[in-house]
Amino acid sequence: LSPIVGNIIATSGWRFAFVVLAVICLVGSLPIAVIFFRSHPSDKGLQPYGAELTEDEIKAIESKGKKKVVQADPEVTVAIGWKVMKKSAAFWLLALGFMLVGAINAMIVVNTISNMTSVVMNGETIVTGGHDIAWASTVLSAELVLVVFCKVALGSMYDRLGLIPSSIIGAFTCFAANFFMIFNTTDWGPILGAVFFAFGTCVCTVGPSVMMTKEFGRLDIGRATSIMVAVQSVGGIMGAIVSGQAFDAALSFTPAWIFGMVISIITGVCMVASVKLARKLVAKQIAAGAPRVDEEGKIVEGSVATA
Repeated sequence: LSPIVGNIIATSGWRFAFVVLAVICLVGSLPIAVIFFRSHPSDKGLQPYGAELTEDEIKAIESKGKKKVVQADPEVTVAIGWKVMKKSAAFWLLALGFMLVGAINAMIVVNTISNMTSVVMNGETIVTGGHDIAWASTVLSAELVLVVFCKVALGSMYDRLGLIPSSIIGAFTCFAANFFMIFNTTDWGPILGAVFFAFGTCVCTVGPSVMMTKEFGRLDIGRATSIMVAVQSVGGIMGAIVSGQAFDAALSFTPAWIFGMVISIITGVCMVASVKLARKLVAKQIAAGAPRVDEEGKIVEGSVATA
C-alpha cells in the first residue's frame, strides 16, 4: 500500500489518506477477525504455530524424500507462567532486547526516506542523501517486498538453528542496516541498508511469540507476549524521539545510525543472555516438580514435567 498511500497524500493530502487506511482496516480486517477468530487452534483441527512435530510426523516428512527434519531448541513444555516469569531476569532481559529492537525499527522506518533525500527544517532544505523521491520510494518498496521472504527465513532459522544463533543474526542485520544507512549519499548504502533492515525488522514481528514459547512455554503466553510487544512499542516511541533530536542537533542522521549500531550490539547480548538464563529457569522448574503443559498452554493435570 505504500505507493498507493504516497499517491493519495500527493493528490489529496495526508488527512484523506488516513481516512482511506482507516476504511481499509475496518472493512478488510475487522470482519475477517470476527468471522474466523478462534480461541484455540484445536477448535479448527489445527496445531499452534511452532508446535513440535511428533516422531511419526517427522518420519512421514522424511519418508517423502525431503531433508532430515531438525528442530533446534524444542518448545518448553513445563509450566512456568506469568508469576514465575515476572520475577526472572531472563524475561526482563528479553523485554529489554525487544525494546531496543523496537527503537531501531522506529528510527529506520521513520527516517528512511528523509535519510535518502532531504529534510525541510524551518523553511530551509537540508540535503541528506541527495536522492530524488522516486528513487527512494523504489528502494523502500523493494525492501517491503523483501520483508515477506525474510519473515519466512527468520522463522526457519529459529526452527533449524535455534534461539541463540538466530538472535545473533538478527542483531547483526540490525547493526549492518544502521551501518549502511550512514552512506546515504551513495546508491549502494541505502540499498544494502534496506536489504539488511528487511531481515532485521522481522525480529520485531516474528521474534516475540517464537522466543517466548521456546524460552518460557505457552502457559500465560498471551499476557507475557502482550507485555513484550508493549515494551517494544515503548522502544519505538523512544527511538523516533531520539533520532529526531539527534538530527536537530547535528543536522545529520549519522549520530542516530551510530546509536542504532550500539544498541544493536546490546540487543544481541540481552537476547543471548535471556536464552541462557531461561534454560536454567526451566531446569529449576522441572527439578521443583512443576506440571507439564500441552501445546495450547493448558496444564496437564496430574502430570510432572521432565527434561
